[in-house]
Amino acid sequence: MPRTTLPARGRVWKNLEQQLLAMRAQDLPWHQGLFFFYWRRPGQAAQLAAREAASLFYNQLYIGEAKQPSGKQLGDDIADMTLDLLHAPPGASCALTQGGTESIFTGVLVARERARARGLADTPNLVIPNTAHPAFDKAAHFLGLQVRRVPEGPDRRADVRALAQAMDAHTLLTAVSAPCYPYGLMDPVAEAGELARAKNVWLHVDACCSFLLPFLREAGADIPAYDFSVPGVDSISVDLHKFAFAPPGISSFSLRDGANHRYHTFHHDAWSAGTYETDTFAGSRTTDVFAATWTVMHTLGRSGYVDVARQIRATVTALEQVLAGIPDLEIAVAPETMFFLVSSTTLDVAAVAEGMTERGYVTVWYELGGRPTIHLILDPIDEPDDFAAWAGALAEVCAEVRAGRRLRSGAEARYA
Repeated sequence: MPRTTLPARGRVWKNLEQQLLAMRAQDLPWHQGLFFFYWRRPGQAAQLAAREAASLFYNQLYIGEAKQPSGKQLGDDIADMTLDLLHAPPGASCALTQGGTESIFTGVLVARERARARGLADTPNLVIPNTAHPAFDKAAHFLGLQVRRVPEGPDRRADVRALAQAMDAHTLLTAVSAPCYPYGLMDPVAEAGELARAKNVWLHVDACCSFLLPFLREAGADIPAYDFSVPGVDSISVDLHKFAFAPPGISSFSLRDGANHRYHTFHHDAWSAGTYETDTFAGSRTTDVFAATWTVMHTLGRSGYVDVARQIRATVTALEQVLAGIPDLEIAVAPETMFFLVSSTTLDVAAVAEGMTERGYVTVWYELGGRPTIHLILDPIDEPDDFAAWAGALAEVCAEVRAGRRLRSGAEARYA
């Protein structure tokens, strides 16, 4: 492919618009991406409000309070609302990052800097369950740390006893998930908190999909304690561009003790242009993402998020009814949160997933216990006709696989 070059002369917007629309036409429409990770469905009112809010701050760069106080106000409000949902004590702090990977990275960074301050410098390591997100390994790679992964327990949750056995005097962090991505299950955060306190290691809770958990609990789900109400939890990551339904590009990293904020703050005062300081990787940030996030949170409010949680629980029931009508499919893991896993002992579920993707319903699968498993992340069913079409397509694809008219291409699951 030849390299794209800057055009010699500028082009009019209408021509550029047509070119952009042609590019966009190749993408799966987000509203058709039922139960797929890259699309969250906040509802039409919240989406429109967020878009309008972002437009008000288009091209506005937040660098610091002195120049753009609105950015600080929006960020502080979002951070405060997040801390409140996490039952953070007085003195806690919250930094807004650009994604879950950065939030997890920040947790590992704080643990490393804290350990260095305590004199723990020789071959430091992390001890985490196999179900923990690869962002922990990415952080360890860049920060010069070892990673010890241990198998999950028979219940597919983090095995706290195994974590304890893998620790030594150089362990600086352990982590659990609420919920974990592979199974959608809640790890035993309370037990992990006891272990962290006994071993004096940092405990990070990866709750990147968990913004909705307090509201799922209000809607009747049995959600165990996972946040700062649990003794021993030192930091928590929560993505806002997932189940807070904010637009892409915003997550949060919260600390029980705000004094540890210094461990993820970069300060430089030997620059010719003056002092430079940030508490996240990014220097300047776009204010439009803050404005859109703030607007979604205020548009939905507690009652709106509870309604979403109730609708997601209703989605679980609807999916159970669909699977009851397709004998070859079964629920792989009893759903606890917003994840729904489907497998089969008689059908090649990988072929089913490929067939659904060909029909426009991008469907993720991976090996779980030696069997291909479809991995769905649930949203409210706000368009019953869309769900009916999805369910019909699933039945048709299963019939094709059952009859031998469809075989998988041989591709393996991959995550970007």
